[in-house]
Amino acid sequence: MKKLLTILGVMMIGSSSVATLVSCTNNTITKQQLSDQDLTRYLQETAKIAYLSKTKGYDANYLFETFVAHQKSNGQNFKQIQEQLFTKQVVAQEIELKEGKKPDKSTSLPLDMLAKIIKMGSDKNTFLMIAKLIPAILPGFHLDGENGLGGMLEKLLTKDDINYFSASLGNEKYQNKTFQEAIDISLIKFVNAINKIIGVQTNKFDETETSASGLKDAALKSLVKNLNQFIQEKQPLNLTVLSNLKEIADIIDFVRLLLIYINVINKEKEPITWERLNGENGILNSPINSNEVDFKTILSGLGNNVKTQNLFKGLFWSQETYQTMNGLGDIGKFMENFDNENYDEKGFTPIFKALINAFIPGIGGYITGLLGIVSTNTPIGSETIAGLAQKFPDLVIGFLPSSIPKNFKEMLKRMMKYKQLFLQPWEFLWSADFIQALTEKESIKNHNILTAPLTELTGWTSIFQYQLSPTTSIQSIINKITTQTGNFKINFNNLQNVIKNIPELIKVIKNPKYPASNLGVNGNAFVKGSFFDGLFNTLADFQGFAGFIESIAHGKTTYQNEQNRLATEMLAAWKDVEVTKTFIADGYYVFNFNEPMQDKRSVSYVDGKSRLEKIKIKLNKVNHKNEILEINFDD
Repeated sequence: MKKLLTILGVMMIGSSSVATLVSCTNNTITKQQLSDQDLTRYLQETAKIAYLSKTKGYDANYLFETFVAHQKSNGQNFKQIQEQLFTKQVVAQEIELKEGKKPDKSTSLPLDMLAKIIKMGSDKNTFLMIAKLIPAILPGFHLDGENGLGGMLEKLLTKDDINYFSASLGNEKYQNKTFQEAIDISLIKFVNAINKIIGVQTNKFDETETSASGLKDAALKSLVKNLNQFIQEKQPLNLTVLSNLKEIADIIDFVRLLLIYINVINKEKEPITWERLNGENGILNSPINSNEVDFKTILSGLGNNVKTQNLFKGLFWSQETYQTMNGLGDIGKFMENFDNENYDEKGFTPIFKALINAFIPGIGGYITGLLGIVSTNTPIGSETIAGLAQKFPDLVIGFLPSSIPKNFKEMLKRMMKYKQLFLQPWEFLWSADFIQALTEKESIKNHNILTAPLTELTGWTSIFQYQLSPTTSIQSIINKITTQTGNFKINFNNLQNVIKNIPELIKVIKNPKYPASNLGVNGNAFVKGSFFDGLFNTLADFQGFAGFIESIAHGKTTYQNEQNRLATEMLAAWKDVEVTKTFIADGYYVFNFNEPMQDKRSVSYVDGKSRLEKIKIKLNKVNHKNEILEINFDD
């Protein structure tokens, strides 16, 4: 007998027309008998769902919602019956809920439509033609007047809102500031924004430039505490754009700075030194002289060892030198490389540490510290330590803090088989040995992290509803993006021109007689800094992205076909399962199945026709309602 403790994903179960335990006399059925009938039928469907979840890995909730929920028994559908007869959770807390296979019914990202819009809008002649037609076609939509779209937008988007959002896309507010000063100011605003969005009632941290650096540690500690609590309590995220416009702008500003920083690091041709990064005239202590991110160039750099190592250094190198273990007596000194309590490092390391600690408490400082060691290729230990770790990995793991999760320790133990981890950690990160230690899969033992098939490396079969082929890897995606014709970049100045000219757009919508030329069309050219100038240049800079989406269109078709195939398969499986006998024994509801099997050589049969299965369900009473306490499977 095997307990089914992982089969019911958010369980909601129902009924079909099968045998029941309750019989009727003289055509008179009491309320209690009706209730007993409903309960038995409900549990029969529960058993069918449990059976298919166990044997085929199907998602229980999908089976219920698709095949059971809207069926009726005694005039009620089974969702209503469930609410009447069962507790809100339906199953006891001891039963682990696990999601299974199901067709994806979620709304797909309209990337293909976006690609077509970008392609059309990035053609100057097409864009100019559409821009010139706007004054003529707008009146036909009746958007004008105080009660039309223009009037409504004017009321919703104040001038201050638009100016603030526009400022988040530019560097003007960071004039005469170093990169580090800008990061600190933006980080405080980022923390305040997240705290407000997740509904934390706390005093905001001072966002003025004079306080930002000194408040960074306290602000990030509050972020870890509040975000972790939000995640643990599984609170709903109530994000409304208009009421959180300032917060969204602050988050965008922080992400923009991070992307610009990565772009600046990527331009370095030589290996970055500590002085080049943190020195008086280093990157972090220099002004921000760019407002552009070239994704093509950044992605191309991932294939270059120096540029990739520079990127890791720029993001995680938090102390000039790291300690190496030359002997067992150096373990305490080595642990000084990791600080999981404070968030006062330079650059973006503190925010990465804080976010990791919010989602996986107690591990952020160890991950960022280890990545800092790896990025500088600092030896973790000597030949002696490497040899000891190979022979006694449990001994080494025993010295690690208890806050590090067990699965992370197990992964480290597998890595300790390789001396290169200790002597040349950066080279090890890009080796086939690292992938082998990470995944334990023989099928990708000759790949590195860039060339390993994503289906094997991650277990994913699709990304954004695009089916992955067996050969799709990080490197193949990079190659496909970087070889497309056209740019794939963001110039935030262009986006800023779009946002700051929204008032002009509103005026044109509100009043068709308002000169549309104010949006920036002058003959066959665009007025520099205008709404149309910013919009056209933004679209033109995404030509390469549009080409990439078009090049993988077959992946979306394949994904949709796979979802349809799975839906058909599940329907057929549901129809094939039949409850042939129902009874009560030893306090359990027992349901026998007689499911047609395709491979008659590999199963046992009853009457030479099919395999007999048995599901046993035990109920518990909680506040006068039923709760499923056990679901057992008898072979």
